[in-house]
Amino acid sequence: MPENDIFAIAEEDMSEDFATLLAAHTDIADHIEPGQRISGTVIAVNADSVFLDVGLKIDGIMDRKEILDSEGNESIQPGDALEAWVVAVSAQEVRLSRAMVGRGSAALENARDAGVPVEGRVTDVCKGGYHVNVLGKTAFCPGSQLDAGSSEDADSQVGRTFQFLVMRVESGGRNIVVSHRALLDRERQANQEKVLTSLSVGDIVEGQVSRLLPFGAFVELAPGVEGMIHLSELAWIRVESAEDVLSPGNKVRVKVLAVGKDDKGRPRISLSRKQAEDDPWLNAQENFPVGSVVNAVVESRSRFGLFVALSPGITGLLPLSVIKNLPKTGKYNKLDKGDPLTVIVQHIDSVARRISLAPEGIGSFEIHDDNSWKQHASKESGGDGVLAQALRKAMQTK
Repeated sequence: MPENDIFAIAEEDMSEDFATLLAAHTDIADHIEPGQRISGTVIAVNADSVFLDVGLKIDGIMDRKEILDSEGNESIQPGDALEAWVVAVSAQEVRLSRAMVGRGSAALENARDAGVPVEGRVTDVCKGGYHVNVLGKTAFCPGSQLDAGSSEDADSQVGRTFQFLVMRVESGGRNIVVSHRALLDRERQANQEKVLTSLSVGDIVEGQVSRLLPFGAFVELAPGVEGMIHLSELAWIRVESAEDVLSPGNKVRVKVLAVGKDDKGRPRISLSRKQAEDDPWLNAQENFPVGSVVNAVVESRSRFGLFVALSPGITGLLPLSVIKNLPKTGKYNKLDKGDPLTVIVQHIDSVARRISLAPEGIGSFEIHDDNSWKQHASKESGGDGVLAQALRKAMQTK
């Protein structure tokens, strides 16, 4: 083979190897970065290292000594799941660590540069915060950086162990600053991005009610990630206050209406509780046919008459023009929210979500003609509803 051809083949192989390495590095860079916490499956253990499948084109590698127990035995076997922190990333490997190990300033500097948490024990309270023992060194944690949501007194934190991010290592290790809150914020941000990526409009998901406000309720979908249910989306019934139907801590199923971010980059997720349930109007015509007698409850009064709840999410109207023509009008004028009432279904329109009602036993009452009622009846039921028939029969009898 000519020498030129040999060099051409060699250059082509080198080009392919470089392209492969570049593609692998790009794939890794798109998925993970130092300081990130990832999960993997142990695929092999040798004398020095542990190899993990982390879902990428190359394996993750961890020092074997990190899986040894106090007696020097391996605590992890091939096939076991394992969580670890990304220490370094290259086209050849993903270097992992279960926790930053070692002692002294050099180990702390490595933890700071890699963004890998270190374990620390709060030793005492000092001016402005706490002293923390990390990797054999005494560090300072500002009071505001120990726990983003802690409301406990300072002394109660002494003796507790937390994970910290190393924020600063100066003066040969004499000035070390750590933060637990920064780690919580980072994990919360990672959760937010994960949830935003996984959610789609129309998804039905579960969450926990975290807080109630005058305009609705917030639901925690993942640690640090909330969505909001507006009052109008809490239930198929009319809801005046979120406290009427929910309490903090309740588990709820919700439908995702919108997913995005606000102008500050924070998640903005709109949810509906009622749309995660069956619409009661779908079977309203079967459950409340014209002429059926229903034991109902007054929901509210208005200038149109009485709005009456027939079942959760199904409300009908007993028109004022009908009430005014009853011989015992005073009885209905005294009815208020929550009072029981027996009614007859006069007309139902499931598409428009409207039900016209009449009082029970209308045929035995002496009703006088009323033009306004005729207009209402004509508009609602074509003038041929149950109430209209009862009135005609009453007038003929008279």
